[in-house]
Amino acid sequence: MAFDFPASPTTGQVFTVGNATYTYNGYAWMGGAQLVAPSIVSDTPPANPLQGQLWWESDSGMLFTNYNDGNTTQWVQINALQANAVLKPWGINHAEYNLLMMVYGTEEQALTPSQIGDAAGEKLANVTRLTDGLCAKGLLRRKPSEEDRRKIVLSLSAKGVAAVEGFLPAISDLLNRQLGTLDGGEQRQLEKLLKKMLAGLDG
Repeated sequence: MAFDFPASPTTGQVFTVGNATYTYNGYAWMGGAQLVAPSIVSDTPPANPLQGQLWWESDSGMLFTNYNDGNTTQWVQINALQANAVLKPWGINHAEYNLLMMVYGTEEQALTPSQIGDAAGEKLANVTRLTDGLCAKGLLRRKPSEEDRRKIVLSLSAKGVAAVEGFLPAISDLLNRQLGTLDGGEQRQLEKLLKKMLAGLDG
């Protein structure tokens, strides 16, 4: 069933349908069935999902919500669309953001294309396409590896470091707003599940 939510809502605005109450948190209506739907961490979509249920896909690290448009029920990725809007001023998208953050998070802020592919679970062709774009934008630079001249190392340029440190506050604010829909117990549960998932990946 699709609801006709108010157009141009303000943050904190409340909308009630039957015995379900929804609150606009600044970017989405939250509430109703979403308050009782459990959050799931798995590599496959949960069976028989509830409207608004959250699913963290463990293979990709992407966050989805179950959405019913009145005709079909589907899983919709929510973090990429919101992140793309936040990242637009820096001229990058969510996939490029993930790659930049992988490089930024290393001790030397440098990785080989194969290391990026392994970490992201991406095919080398996709990594090449993304890194070509980021190099063209001046955010990444390529250089031969000092240990093996046959290998290429990708590192952040000064412009790349400035971009990451520029968009991090906005991305952190977005993540805080996304997690703000979970109460303290749900956040602790999510943290526990994510740590368990990461421990399994390390094993």
